Amino acid sequence: MAYKQPFLRLVVSGTLYGVEGFSYGMSFINDNGTGTPPSTVPAGVVSALATFHARSGFLSSAAKMNLVKLNLIGTDGKYVSQSDTVYYEWTSPIAGGFGSHPPPQIALAVSLRTGARRGLASRGRFYLPAPGMTVDATTGQLSQANVETVVSHVNALITGLETALPGWDLGVVSNVRDGAQRAVEHVEVGRTLDTIRSRRASLPERYAVGAVLVEP
Repeated sequence: MAYKQPFLRLVVSGTLYGVEGFSYGMSFINDNGTGTPPSTVPAGVVSALATFHARSGFLSSAAKMNLVKLNLIGTDGKYVSQSDTVYYEWTSPIAGGFGSHPPPQIALAVSLRTGARRGLASRGRFYLPAPGMTVDATTGQLSQANVETVVSHVNALITGLETALPGWDLGVVSNVRDGAQRAVEHVEVGRTLDTIRSRRASLPERYAVGAVLVEP
């Protein structure tokens, strides 16, 4: 199994409630051969992510972004540069711009759609941490207006990232069989929230203990 071509892997990470962690990633493909792997995280990438994460009424302030890594991945799935990791660490973590506080394991999926309906690298997905929007009391889902706003925010982020990474386009990659890669054509965001159990692995449990039961 091998990837078709080297690609850039962007990984964003941070903390939830100070004890849990989150991360999500995107792949950028070099379709026309003009992209050059950056030796540092471009300022435009840092700015686009900071703006996205801190948008008002979007992600909970309990989600604090503190690190982004941006590295060239070879066809073997490993860092091309084994000695240097390209990353940027915020001195002051960037908090989400919404004051609500959902459970740390609640997430919102962003689906990446290519021009292929099926097959290798036809679709991808990443999970945003701690969405702050409340669900509808009747449906238990986000409103259509909410998810359309999220789509707008994600589109702006992708535009900012691609502008900061000339020659690289957001894509979906696969290392199954001979490998495949496809450019992302649009994103989709559903109204039903998701659960990422790994984001609820470190929060200490504290119990309320009842009195000793005595038989009558």
